Amino acid sequence: MEIKEKDIGAWGWYFDNSKLSLSDCKRFMENFILRSLKYGVNLSTVGSEIGLDSLKDTQKLVDYLFDTTQSSPGNPLQKAINYNYYSKRLSSRLLPSIIFSENIRSAPCLYKDVNSTLFCTSKNGEFYSCYFHLRSNVFTIDDQGDDYVYANLPRLNSYIRSLHDLTQSFHCSLFDFTVVKNSKEYSPTNNGFLMYKDEVLFYEDVYDILPNQLSYQPFKEVELS
Repeated sequence: MEIKEKDIGAWGWYFDNSKLSLSDCKRFMENFILRSLKYGVNLSTVGSEIGLDSLKDTQKLVDYLFDTTQSSPGNPLQKAINYNYYSKRLSSRLLPSIIFSENIRSAPCLYKDVNSTLFCTSKNGEFYSCYFHLRSNVFTIDDQGDDYVYANLPRLNSYIRSLHDLTQSFHCSLFDFTVVKNSKEYSPTNNGFLMYKDEVLFYEDVYDILPNQLSYQPFKEVELS
């Protein structure tokens, strides 16, 4: 499995009237983190470095992110999400995700993607956008056989779908998806999902047929609201 920098695509969710209270911001952040935990995609960099990276630590992590960024200028939710992916150890931003590789048969790999980005913006002091740019082929490699594709790509599709659900519940006004058209590994859909062999697969479609060593267990443990 050769993981390399490759521009896959970008997903953007935009909000016109997001006058969120602090409690709303924290509720969004908690659900945002839970989606990452459920699918193993874009896990918390801060959480992994300070030991708050499990399901039982979610509320503590949310409080830590908001408390730590409280004194800096900007929208509270924007600051919390952006800080969530900052590594003090490396003095840089990165996106950790669980990846199953043929080279690691007994356990998944926590891949720390330094090329991809996830960040949020504000406009006139209000939360305005959430933007995810995937610049790694880590979810779209298909040179290890179907089982490894099914262990990785459907989790990305499910993660994107869950962000659709979350952002819609907070009145997302616009979704934009830009994808590189010349990829041989997948085909895109207008909703931002990536097809494999002309089929869109989500993780619940393949979870029960995957070998145990290629199953991401938190998928069954994390409940989303």
